[in-house]
Amino acid sequence: MVNANHEKIVIEKFLEFYNKENNITYKVIKRPDPPDAVVSNGKLSIWIEHCDVYRSVDEAKEDNLEDYPRRIRPIVNLDERIAQKFLINLENKLTKKSYEDAYNTYGKGILVMVIRDCLFDAGTLETIKKVLRSETDLIKNKKYFKEVYITWNNKYVDCVFQKII
Repeated sequence: MVNANHEKIVIEKFLEFYNKENNITYKVIKRPDPPDAVVSNGKLSIWIEHCDVYRSVDEAKEDNLEDYPRRIRPIVNLDERIAQKFLINLENKLTKKSYEDAYNTYGKGILVMVIRDCLFDAGTLETIKKVLRSETDLIKNKKYFKEVYITWNNKYVDCVFQKII
């Protein structure tokens, strides 16, 4: 269901951030799927996987399918719902066996999780961090990933990435 152009932009924006933060220049060298990208600085290669997080399956379909009917829904416990969806997506990604080849070839990768919710704010981020603190076993067993970053959808303008694990 993921839009390939969206995925490409997220990876590019993340690389801009990562390169600046680490004073290095990684470039995409291939897009095998999975992972979403393999990047290299000429000496070292790493892999990157991206994941979108929505409050509900319906919202994901509304965002990705042109003919999916739009509905107005009441918003209840927004921060908790997003935090739980984040945790479900994180657990799915951390345990996904299809990363085995990338892991064996390049070592641990980087997971970039995009919160696709226009109501995401600092309170939502704190709720996600709180939920993560209670999931120590899950975080310890992040077999395929060395780092997990979070960002939120703001139409790719001034993207903010934050290392969360």
